Amino acid sequence: MLHARGPGRLSYLLQAGPGDPPVYLTWRLRPAPGGCVVRLEVDEPDTPDSPQTAEDVWLPVLAELQLLVR
Repeated sequence: MLHARGPGRLSYLLQAGPGDPPVYLTWRLRPAPGGCVVRLEVDEPDTPDSPQTAEDVWLPVLAELQLLVR
């Protein structure tokens, strides 16, 4: 599943395998002085992970993205 709404939103379903729970990711971009702000929304409805566990997984992804777009 993929949903794009320009110019600032991309949402899609991510699933590692058929038996794994789905993860819904939404990337939102908004203009800011000198560039833009990127926001990642992660919805894991079938995963009992804590907010801290989610941060441990997704903060490195955002850190790598930040290195790539500089």
